[in-house]
Amino acid sequence: MKNYIPIFISEKTLNKINFGTFTASAMFIDISGFTSMTQALMGHGKEGAEVLSNIINNIFTPSIKKIYDNGGIVSTFAGDAFTAMFEAEKADYALRSAFEINKLFVDSGIVKTKFGEFELAVKIGLSHGEVEFGIIDTEVQKAYYFRGEAVDACAKSEHHAENMQIVADWKFIEKLTIQVERQLIDEHWFILTPKELDISPIEPVSNSQIAEEIEKHFVPDAVLNMKARGEFREIVSVFIGFEEGHNYEKSIKQVIQNTHAYGGYFNKIDFGDKGGVMLVIFGAPTGREKLYGRAADFALSLKEMLDFKFRVGISTGIAFCGIIGSDLRKEYTALGNVVNLSARLMMKTEPHEILTGPQIKSKLPSQYEFENKGLTEFKGFSDNIEIFSLRKKTASKQQLSYSGSFVGRKKEADELRNLIQPIYEDKFGGIIYIDGPAGIGKSRFIDNIVKNLDACGTFYLPCDEVLRKPFNPFEYFFKGYFEQSESLSKEENKTIFIRKYTGIVSQTQNEDIKSELIRTESIIGALIGLEWENSLYAQLDAKGRYENTIFAVKNFFLAQSLLAPLILIVENAPWIDTDSLTMIKVLTRNVGKFPFVIFALCRPNDDGTPYFLIGKEETEMTLNRFEIEPLDKEMMNELIRDRFSNDEIPEKTLEFMRDKSNGNPFFIEQLVLYLSENNLLDSTLNLVNEARSIPSGISQIIIARIDRLSAKMKETVKTASVLGREFTLAVLRKMLSSGNIDPDIEIDNLVSEGIKEQIWQNIKELSYIFKNTLIRDAVYEIQLKETLRSLHELAGSIIEELYSGEINQYCEELADHFDKAGNRNKAVEYLKKAASRAMDNYQNKKALILFDKLLVYLDKESEDTVRTLRKIGDILELTGKWEESLGTFRKALEVAETVSYSELKIECITDLSYLLNTQGKSDEAYELAIQAIETAEKISYENGTANALNVLGSIYLSKGDHSASINAFVRSSEIKEKLGDRKGVATALGNIGAVYNSKGDFEKALEFFTSQKKLSKEISDKLLYS
Repeated sequence: MKNYIPIFISEKTLNKINFGTFTASAMFIDISGFTSMTQALMGHGKEGAEVLSNIINNIFTPSIKKIYDNGGIVSTFAGDAFTAMFEAEKADYALRSAFEINKLFVDSGIVKTKFGEFELAVKIGLSHGEVEFGIIDTEVQKAYYFRGEAVDACAKSEHHAENMQIVADWKFIEKLTIQVERQLIDEHWFILTPKELDISPIEPVSNSQIAEEIEKHFVPDAVLNMKARGEFREIVSVFIGFEEGHNYEKSIKQVIQNTHAYGGYFNKIDFGDKGGVMLVIFGAPTGREKLYGRAADFALSLKEMLDFKFRVGISTGIAFCGIIGSDLRKEYTALGNVVNLSARLMMKTEPHEILTGPQIKSKLPSQYEFENKGLTEFKGFSDNIEIFSLRKKTASKQQLSYSGSFVGRKKEADELRNLIQPIYEDKFGGIIYIDGPAGIGKSRFIDNIVKNLDACGTFYLPCDEVLRKPFNPFEYFFKGYFEQSESLSKEENKTIFIRKYTGIVSQTQNEDIKSELIRTESIIGALIGLEWENSLYAQLDAKGRYENTIFAVKNFFLAQSLLAPLILIVENAPWIDTDSLTMIKVLTRNVGKFPFVIFALCRPNDDGTPYFLIGKEETEMTLNRFEIEPLDKEMMNELIRDRFSNDEIPEKTLEFMRDKSNGNPFFIEQLVLYLSENNLLDSTLNLVNEARSIPSGISQIIIARIDRLSAKMKETVKTASVLGREFTLAVLRKMLSSGNIDPDIEIDNLVSEGIKEQIWQNIKELSYIFKNTLIRDAVYEIQLKETLRSLHELAGSIIEELYSGEINQYCEELADHFDKAGNRNKAVEYLKKAASRAMDNYQNKKALILFDKLLVYLDKESEDTVRTLRKIGDILELTGKWEESLGTFRKALEVAETVSYSELKIECITDLSYLLNTQGKSDEAYELAIQAIETAEKISYENGTANALNVLGSIYLSKGDHSASINAFVRSSEIKEKLGDRKGVATALGNIGAVYNSKGDFEKALEFFTSQKKLSKEISDKLLYS
């Protein structure tokens, strides 16, 4: 059951009724304390946002039920508020619903979270009257709205309410058939006193499932197919306020169409007493590259709409993007400071103004013009925020410039130069596909190539994924070539055009081409918006203009190629519009003696197949494909050093960046910026902390790519990301089989699809590795904590089941899964085993990390903590970190003294005594050893006595008292013998041998060493034996 739209709207859609009115009681419900709670929780990052969404749903679910139980519907959500409608002549049931919702907050207004307690209250406004509904129908998406006097009036009533008050206007009061205590607070508004209402039951609003066939016209498939409750995504939030003009439905329709054209998601329309608002989201539920440019271009497109009075606020950041509400009524939306700020910005704007914060401005290129509006205070934000007014976007007249040196790829450059040799022999060079994934450096590589070519012209034809209007790349080129400027008048631009065009004609030697250039001057001019009365263009019909445009452009480029060999660079070729594609096909026909070549910059299709502008079967011209490979280790190191402007980069930092980037130059540059801007490197460029999140530019590319996968493939990748960079098919198969994927039929195909899509690769039989850690990390990070906890718990349980016979090999992996699942007991169990296993295998660094993790879980004053600290102390002592070891043993003793377990305290004293003696502090060591012996004897802890005697023997030996040393070791050996501790006996025998060896009595020493060796062999202790 989805219920993303009201059942009322579903029924009207089914009956093809797009507009109408009805009489209803309207209720506006606002949660007080929500803004401050949002600020507090968002300060805790993603987990805070997730807690926030849980709180909203926990509040909304019972409140929505009260509305539907009383015959109402939720019409619109608005963050921490929503509006409800009760279609009836009398207002009694709307009032009962309001009273019941008020009681919910009386009973549970205090919300307890891991980040503190928050007090929430409700304010309810009520009115009655006419409500207008509308269903905006476009080819790309339907949207709906409710507006009218009752909607506006219930919002006004809420404005008169204090916390935990219900305020109704006179229109509502008049529709009550029951008596209720009320207090007049203004001429038209009353505070109503809640009480139990004895009115007859009413049939609740039908909870029947809305037909998916209807719902899919309002809600995208990405939402309808969601398995999880939500995700964390980087988004751009665009809040639009607008005036309700005489034809606002037409304007809303245009906004929806523009939203889809620029790759956004039209989230909602809402009306209230302050006018209409719309929310548009970029980056969710489906990711796109170039989010900031898309959102800015979309906002600027609103300025071109006639009779549309709007105000826009834009902000960007990480948000919870998911479902709020309940099964009765829900909505997909975005929550967090990013949305709140865009709404606040919108309220600060002037008509037809677009306001942004500093993040948006900093992420857009210089062709976007801003006006600094200074620091501004916003409700709900503790610091003043610098805001900017987005004025316009100017046309870029040249190829983007690049910072930093071009690194490597000499071999590739030589190969490409060989491929274009025909143009230096007055021949057509065909199409060369410059192929590679996003960020691999195709444009930068080509830019470096053409800069170093002699006597060669280069023209850039950039294709735009959004603005696929006819001949768009050619229009872009000609505007730049003929120096057209928005700051100049039409006549000034025309003068510049004529001057340059005349120059081209005069240079052209081929008379046929020259004649055609003269004939089609107005055709080329029209392509960039220049017109002449009675010109050829003006006299032609639509078909004639189209055909002449294609041949005029072809003739222009042929003329240019005869002046100098020419390279046409089609950037982002897969985004080319159909008319421009036709232009390319015509341009490449019968041109064998014209020296030009086309570089088509592209990436593989989503299914992994190569992209073609023109299929091989459509042409006989030369088609070459030049694949840009990831940088090798040497080139990566060179690029990293160049971008840091430092030749002395620590190997660990280089290794981190190589591992994360997988040879992608754009990823490397983004990582350099991210590490520097977030102070993750010290003065010598050592990593202080590894990056916990992924730079936004990289994340956009990866998530946009993942979102293009099928729903089941996307679920497979998300699940695999939980298993780490490497995963086994056996575990993944069982994890996916718990969902809606057939483990016997589909999983093998999905894993194969992942290989084809370059997401992972096979490393050994039935084991796979993500090709890039950033892919794994990006997919992992967008998932909610509750989803990840559930998946980690599932992974841990499956590994236990599959590998029960060899579980020790998986202890570390299991500890990690149960740690992230929040399963404390299991995490502790496997952390202990994993840490001890690492310690036993002398993997000291790993053991220290695991023991430190274990300490986080343990009670600070517990026996487990003491034992763990002792093991950490042993490892530190073993690795020569004497001072750290000493501090750890002292800490262990300090904790042991708080634990009512004397034996453990004795062991800690003995540990400390031993370490002090090894550091030459024999006097302090002696006092502690005696203390340990006396305490152990007092409580008859014989093993403790024997261990302390063993240390005491070593102390005497260091002091040169051989007799006392032998006596202590002999006593220790006797107690160990009595206890049956043969290893302890062997240790004591070896120590006695060492004393005799120190005395120079080698015969006696050999006797004890031989006895130790014999006993060690019997008990199979290789360490003592050696």
